[in-house]
Amino acid sequence: MSGFVEKPEPLQVPGLTHLHTGKVRDLYQNADGELIMVASDRISVYDWVLPTEIPDKGRVLTQLSLWWFDQLADLVPNHVLSTELPPGAPADWAGRTLVCTSLDMAPVECVARGYLTGSGLAEYRESRTVCGLALPEGLVDGSELPAPIFTPATKAAVGDHDENVSYEEVARQVGAETAARLRRATLDIYARARDIARGRGILLADTKFEFGFKDGELVLADEVLTPDSSRFWPADLWEPGRAQPSFDKQFVRDHLTSPASGWDRHGELPPPGLPQDVVDATRAKYIEAYERLPPAGAFSLSGRRGSNSRPQPWQGCALPTELRPHAPCESGGRFRPPPRGAGTTIANEWGASTGRGLFAERTTRLELATSTLARLRSTN
Repeated sequence: MSGFVEKPEPLQVPGLTHLHTGKVRDLYQNADGELIMVASDRISVYDWVLPTEIPDKGRVLTQLSLWWFDQLADLVPNHVLSTELPPGAPADWAGRTLVCTSLDMAPVECVARGYLTGSGLAEYRESRTVCGLALPEGLVDGSELPAPIFTPATKAAVGDHDENVSYEEVARQVGAETAARLRRATLDIYARARDIARGRGILLADTKFEFGFKDGELVLADEVLTPDSSRFWPADLWEPGRAQPSFDKQFVRDHLTSPASGWDRHGELPPPGLPQDVVDATRAKYIEAYERLPPAGAFSLSGRRGSNSRPQPWQGCALPTELRPHAPCESGGRFRPPPRGAGTTIANEWGASTGRGLFAERTTRLELATSTLARLRSTN
């Protein structure tokens, strides 16, 4: 069994038609035929969408995607038109909503791998291949590959699992020319992102992209290079031959597979809710990724995102709540990016426009994350 433990009811917003509820995102359409993509705080593991949310996760995913779209705009256009909230949208949609152009989507997940782990490692151990691509002997969990590889996968419905397929199968489905375009764009984007991340002390192990077509032009869609769609590893902790620490939902996986959760992954019952310490540790890792990747001041007030977006002012407070005061935005819907510190403490000084001064909460994220992970693994 798999799917939603508790499937949410879609919000009814005047002027918008609800199209789909995904694992993380809710999709609407406006009267102009544009898509409204709203990133929720839902989290999914082992093909289940859990009943517990991770606060502000959707905002982190959205803001990271916007920043990455900017970094990749010269390589491929993206689907973002605006970050403006639709009229009548709830305030909670601020910072997690994208207005996007409608595309004819390619029916494959375009995965790039620079390191061996996950399902690629499992296949390699059996056949010394990944998606039919032969790899050299002697690789272990976390090994850097001789060169990045394109390893596509099927697109699965909620509750189903993506399955790796060969490049030849992709060519059969979409045609040889389109398959070649998808592979080339995927590897070009991965190379750009890998170099940017490495310069910030992070290894991009693998990532997946979704592409669509608009009037024959290849367009990058959905989210891009977030902790949900990518494996990011701290470079200073990389050690091939073991599972790597990562900026993602590993705390959730560890908890659910530990005796503490009381859940049988291979049984018939859905997973339980998450305890608060696991929620806090997971949230901290997402926010740490947000802090470490975009440089200070990366989120401008222009609203322009990508080569095909129209300028719009930011609407609402787009930053996660731990990166702003626990109060509604008082700066007319705009925000001032907080200064970046060491990346592990929640302590941000805000400008005079917020009237808040020093935000005093100083929780050490790295200590919280490390202690929680150690506790979970000690119970296995």
